[in-house]
Amino acid sequence: MSATPPSGGKSWLKPVLALSVAANLFFLGVMGGNAFTGSKAETKRPTGDSYSFHPRVMKQILPEARHDDITEFRKQARKGLRGQWQNLNTLRLKVDATLRADPFDPEAYYAAQQAVIEARGTMRMLSEEKIGAFIATLPREERIMLADETLRRLNERRDYWRKRR
Repeated sequence: MSATPPSGGKSWLKPVLALSVAANLFFLGVMGGNAFTGSKAETKRPTGDSYSFHPRVMKQILPEARHDDITEFRKQARKGLRGQWQNLNTLRLKVDATLRADPFDPEAYYAAQQAVIEARGTMRMLSEEKIGAFIATLPREERIMLADETLRRLNERRDYWRKRR
């Protein structure tokens, strides 16, 4: 037997070696890039919501003694929203219908999109009113704690994106 491939056959060894070398160089580049960049603390993207008073955020900020109150508030605040979501989905279906219409009517599309925007705005205002009513039940110290932490998060996010520019 000879070590040469049969006539007419192509050798698969060269493409496999080339692919292996390319993969190794890629991984070396990635590892080298990570080793020579700045510290992880400088490049880590800020986590968490910036300036939000969502119940999930309030649970992160306020003392554990308040967590049951926040959970109960969240359950109560979510009641009655089903009709709002159904209305929003109906409006989204109207947007979809305007996209499928032949001929396409931009004015009908804009009107349907505006209805969706207004419905989302109404839902947002209802949510903010409920959150405001809950925050009104908090003592002054907890309201200040909530404001300080949300402002700190907002500034952290702003500073991060300013450095990225």
